[in-house]
Amino acid sequence: MLVGSMILTYFFNLDTYQNNLRHQTETAEAMLADTIDHLGDETLYLSTSTSIITLLEGGDGIADGDGNEKEAIYVVEEAVKLMPNYVGMRILGKDNQIYLKNTALQIIDELDNSAMNNSPDYFKDTPYRVDFTTYKDEAVVEVCAPVWSAGSEYLGCISLYYDNDFISLPDNENGRSTILFDSNSWMPVATKGDLSLSDANEEVVNCSGLLEGMIETENTYESFTYVNSDGQKMMGFVARDAQYPMALMTSVSSRVIFQTILKYSAYQIILTIILMSIFGFVLYYFYSRMKRPVLEMKERCQRRSEGEEEIDFGHYNDDDLNALSDTLLSYCKKLEKSAFIDFHLNLANFSKGYQDILRFIRKGEPFTVYMLDVANFGKYNRIFSIETGNKILLSISSGLQKIFGEQIYHVYGDRFMGINAMQDCDDGIQLELQKLMDSEITVGAASFQLKYKVGVCRYPEHGDNASELVRKLWQTLRFAKKYSEEGVVIYNQTVLNDVERESKILELLNRQIELQDFDVWYQPVYDYKKKCYTTAEALMRLQDENGQYIPPYEAIRVAEKNNLVTEVGELVLTKACQTMKFLSDQKTSIENITVNLSVQQLVDQNYGKKTLNIIRESGITPDRICVEITEALLLQSFPAAIDVLNQMHAAGIRIVLDNFGSGEVSISYFSQVPFAFVKLDHRLVQQVQQNQEQFEFVQKMVEMIKIKEVKVVAERVETKEDLNWMIRCGADYVQGYYYSKPLEENDFWELVKKKS
Repeated sequence: MLVGSMILTYFFNLDTYQNNLRHQTETAEAMLADTIDHLGDETLYLSTSTSIITLLEGGDGIADGDGNEKEAIYVVEEAVKLMPNYVGMRILGKDNQIYLKNTALQIIDELDNSAMNNSPDYFKDTPYRVDFTTYKDEAVVEVCAPVWSAGSEYLGCISLYYDNDFISLPDNENGRSTILFDSNSWMPVATKGDLSLSDANEEVVNCSGLLEGMIETENTYESFTYVNSDGQKMMGFVARDAQYPMALMTSVSSRVIFQTILKYSAYQIILTIILMSIFGFVLYYFYSRMKRPVLEMKERCQRRSEGEEEIDFGHYNDDDLNALSDTLLSYCKKLEKSAFIDFHLNLANFSKGYQDILRFIRKGEPFTVYMLDVANFGKYNRIFSIETGNKILLSISSGLQKIFGEQIYHVYGDRFMGINAMQDCDDGIQLELQKLMDSEITVGAASFQLKYKVGVCRYPEHGDNASELVRKLWQTLRFAKKYSEEGVVIYNQTVLNDVERESKILELLNRQIELQDFDVWYQPVYDYKKKCYTTAEALMRLQDENGQYIPPYEAIRVAEKNNLVTEVGELVLTKACQTMKFLSDQKTSIENITVNLSVQQLVDQNYGKKTLNIIRESGITPDRICVEITEALLLQSFPAAIDVLNQMHAAGIRIVLDNFGSGEVSISYFSQVPFAFVKLDHRLVQQVQQNQEQFEFVQKMVEMIKIKEVKVVAERVETKEDLNWMIRCGADYVQGYYYSKPLEENDFWELVKKKS
């Protein structure tokens, strides 16, 4: 922390130091600009002198020192004799002839006369011009103003020359140099102290491109680092004048900066340490007086948060601490009640159950956890009412309270958890549960025979921590719901094998998603009126490493559980579109292909757009693809699904309802969705053959469907007799093993080719 504070202090002081140097450099540059302004005003004033105008109007060429030229020299020298560093003058006519020069400045003869443009255009944007040039190792500043006749005719110009001393700044700090640059050529025009021109040039090379970049970006200040001719690391601060072609650089040795800042920072750190030590001592003194009761209260709070409900917050000699302890205890009880109670059923919730599991584990004694689920409970809410469903749950919770006492918890919906801490009572608990499962529940005048599934795990036999125990409890309940005929299942090797199989399927799914490749099979649908196959259903197939196909319902369940169904669905849709494109190009009888939707896809508001993008990229029209949903799926996701389905329908995609007649979807739901096809539930195919009444019922159902101009597909037609009954009922299409089972892509193509 101390090192960090020193580093921060150093960089803060360095920033302050650099800002100060920047300010000094900009101030010095402004002083130079003011000096040049004064010289320019003086030169401009001289350009209006009658003697100089008369001299140029005479047009006699180079003066010999008599007559008007003497008067002109007198006027100039009288005006500038008080100006420091004045070294000479020159007057040019508009024909570039020298009309007058001060012979005191011997170097004027050797100056490059092309440096100054003698033209009225040269003064178009400014009353006077300033240029910098050098003579040998001497810097010379030329300030030039135009001379105009009384009739505003350009006669020539007057130039005053000054040596480099006028731009040298006072330098009272050791190790600092000040250099003036010509911003167009980056050449030094003056130096300060013992810094030679060659050293200055080397510094300019090190900052090559700096001034040019400042001019292009209109910046007036930059800083940079370089190494001078003595090998010292330097930091330069450059201020560019916005009006005149010059820049001022102040350079300071990095070593000097480091020593200065380090010394100042050290003083600050020492003072800070002293103040912090005093403050820390005072703080520790007061803290030590009160820390014992506070730490004790903190420790009790921690134990309370970990589920030790019997822990209070202690009693102390201080009345304020006792009041705080009582307040905390009261607040914790209210908080625990709101956080751990399901007020609807007046039961503890799952969070409270998890805390109790942790509490029992801390005791180190064996206990058993039960998870109970009511099978197909949702249908009671749908068929009767939510109010009836709630009354059923209240009756169940009342029965479970009699079995588990206070250790019964409402997990969510139709799921409950119970804990039995007395191992010798496990058999009795299971017996009581079996009685509950065998009994009917009465709500009003109605009686219900419910079906239950129960998963059981024991501590520490099945897990030595709460997380593992609860995870295995969920796995056991899921296994009981999927496979077991028994009502109660205790965690065992079979459950573990199921978990491992699910993990293997998940691994296979992720691998195929990464490879962007799934096997897609197709089951054709037969149009017995056209005597050919006109559509097909695309079905995902997943192979294990031995080449055996995993049952589709298992693969889909794992994909849905792990949120992979959208990615899998998009890959299946892509393959189905590619197949449809091929069949269309081959002029086959297949008009469209159907893909199945999951609830995760159906509630995704962007799914319609994603589907359309995939279809269009494959080169087919949207009417070549159908999306299929089941009755249960529609009910589960309604009304969110209606927007997605209407969006796809508007784009031309056809909607197919599967398992119609299973009793899940009401007529009102059916009428709100723009279905193109309806697939009759396979049980209806069997029921129509039982008696005339059932046949007429299905027949009327088909007629009702067709009122909305919806085509009817009969599923799982396996015999000639099934086919005849479905034709009599009015079905338009037939799907099932009687015509074809699901086929691999190549076999499907061969079948379609023969029938087209």
